[in-house]
Amino acid sequence: MIGGGSRRQYIFKAGSASIAAIAGCISDDNDDSDIENNGSGTNTWPMFQYDTRNTGQNPNLTAPSSTVEEEPVFEADGSLMTPVIGNKTAYFGSSAGLLYAVDTETGTESWYADVDEPINAVPAVADSTIIVGSGEQYGDAGNVYTFDTSDGTQRWKYDDGRLASIMAVNDGTAYFGTGEQGEVHAVDVDSGTKEWKFDTGETIVGAAVSDGMVFFETLPDEGTIYALSADDGAVEWKSSINTDTRVPTVGDETVYVSANSDRFGSDLYALQASDGTVSWTTSLESRIDSYPVLANDTLYAAASDTLYAIDTDNGDPIWNYETGREYVNGTYSVGVTDNTVYFILSLEPGPPEAILYALKPDGTERWTAELEHGNIFATAPADGKLYLASSDGTLYKLS
Repeated sequence: MIGGGSRRQYIFKAGSASIAAIAGCISDDNDDSDIENNGSGTNTWPMFQYDTRNTGQNPNLTAPSSTVEEEPVFEADGSLMTPVIGNKTAYFGSSAGLLYAVDTETGTESWYADVDEPINAVPAVADSTIIVGSGEQYGDAGNVYTFDTSDGTQRWKYDDGRLASIMAVNDGTAYFGTGEQGEVHAVDVDSGTKEWKFDTGETIVGAAVSDGMVFFETLPDEGTIYALSADDGAVEWKSSINTDTRVPTVGDETVYVSANSDRFGSDLYALQASDGTVSWTTSLESRIDSYPVLANDTLYAAASDTLYAIDTDNGDPIWNYETGREYVNGTYSVGVTDNTVYFILSLEPGPPEAILYALKPDGTERWTAELEHGNIFATAPADGKLYLASSDGTLYKLS
């Protein structure tokens, strides 16, 4: 079912904000060859963590450089998942089973599509196609759908495996994990035809794709890192490191993962992408709660009370920023923009429900902002603003 018009337009100014999520910045020489073209040039955030390598960094984007104001843009049905941005449109799903397309400049609903099942996955934009998965957050049932980005017309439905959480779209193929079903699927974006699938029998959240290889981890306790051929799903290598990053971050010839080693500490690993050999390991005093963000030879990882900047050459800490907060509900990666590292802490209990921190590249603080809305999973930068979706059913704009 598809609708159009402006069913729940919701725009007004809201004074100083309180926010939550993590992002990093700094212009970088990361190769964008693994970014699927979505027709909006550099002003875009087409999938979770920006690209198929899960780097969380678009060096061509700008985001707020001074204290922000929070502006509710759109009110939807149900709890919202992380938005993606393409063609000045925010696409996001809800627990009510609706996929929304909302104009980021006006807050007007362009269209919505009803899939009749909760959407607990982050969509991805590829050319004129939006891809999204449906199904309960914990369970085996669910489907994958594609819609035309211009009007929400459904193109195909894939029912051989559910999308657990995060999808990578590269060179016309969508790669995704099926959660507790324990499989990775490769599906042709144009036709919905399955190219291959790989069964591990263990939980898989998502995958990263780079240089013809698909990288993913199995959960929960004795995690294994796999590298498969993107062409046919053949195993290139696997490494039995007890990781819990959920989705690796891939740089130039290196795969980065984290593992919470005990109640209070964690380890970061750098593995050679060609064969899985461990290049270095770094131990941190806090548990990593975010997907690592990669920018300018620096790996950013957020723990319960600290943001770490790690040298990707050797794993040595460059700096760390302590928030001074005793406990947070979670930290979530947003992305890398220009000359500012952003990260969000969701607090429990509030108020404030969350805090957005903006840091300089050397780890010193630019500014902070408080947010009265919690349970923000991640943000998407575009047009010099940050967009975020909340469990209260509202899409917010920070500018």
